Amino acid sequence: MDFKDLITKRESCRAYTGEAVSRKDLEQIVEAGRLSPSAVNTQPWSFYVVSGEKLPEMRKAIRFYGTNAFVEKAGAFVVVIAEKPNLIEKAGRVTSGKDFVANDIGIATASMVYQATDLGYGSCILGMFGESQIKNVIGIPKDKRRIKLVIAIGVPEDKPIREKKRKSADEVAHFVD
Repeated sequence: MDFKDLITKRESCRAYTGEAVSRKDLEQIVEAGRLSPSAVNTQPWSFYVVSGEKLPEMRKAIRFYGTNAFVEKAGAFVVVIAEKPNLIEKAGRVTSGKDFVANDIGIATASMVYQATDLGYGSCILGMFGESQIKNVIGIPKDKRRIKLVIAIGVPEDKPIREKKRKSADEVAHFVD
């Protein structure tokens, strides 16, 4: 699949079959995130992959606020965590006045969902969830590290790809010669 096909096919999937996602495929998905670029190569992330016996607990933690009912049939989750900043990150924030962690995590997350699509899976990036409950599920302390996003991944139900509703190129692209 070429890149244009990939970005056209990738959508937020909210209907999964309940089938498991293979360990090999999950490793490829995480590898796409690991290889993603980051400001000053700080790689401010860690990825916790939840599948198997922990799925019921994870689904409950994600539905903590009464949302995301569709995750009941997701085959796996990738929890994206912003790690504590290292010295280079701290210096970069001071000198530039900018925090690139959200950008870096966004790039890594995009890489993972595109890899999932390329492997035939559906995915949905989640921003609402019970953070402390997820930390309990994955076994990390309730410290200053923050869960930024959770990616639901699974075999999508057989549905046609929705037409993407986006602004026109004229509305978003400005060429300055």
